Amino acid sequence: MVIMPNGSLGFDNIYDMYYDLFNEIGLSLNAQTNILYDQDTGNPLMLKDKYIKASIDGRPVYPGKNDIIFEPDKNYPLIKSLYLFYVDKCINSEDGDTLGYIADYIDDDEAKEKQRVVIKTKLKGEIYSNFYWQIYLAYIDNIFRIAGYNIDLSNFDVKPEK
Repeated sequence: MVIMPNGSLGFDNIYDMYYDLFNEIGLSLNAQTNILYDQDTGNPLMLKDKYIKASIDGRPVYPGKNDIIFEPDKNYPLIKSLYLFYVDKCINSEDGDTLGYIADYIDDDEAKEKQRVVIKTKLKGEIYSNFYWQIYLAYIDNIFRIAGYNIDLSNFDVKPEK
């Protein structure tokens, strides 16, 4: 992580962001297969009966017929699933009562161009990401915010072409 000009934390490149994201969620990468797995259980992480392969160093990763590539910008169900996996881990942790999850939802900015992710909790109130054009960044942002970081991922946010 690096300190951004606005004083919040950010990342120089997408692979550093993914590496820190995986660490925060409690995931590791099998060096031989590039498959993500849960550090607590040792079980591979799956989405719709497919293993999730990722790269944290920029080297290409090749999916087999039972794999999907970790590309959250192209796969909304993947990032939503990862987000809920993290929230579930927080709830079931030793200090899970500090989160007190109630619900999460997506909120639009006033111009309805950007979105953010909001999680309602019993004890911490609402925790919300910054607004982004790319919704996957809002999910990643909110994971770091739940963990207590003031994060800014705007350097990765690209306005979609219409």
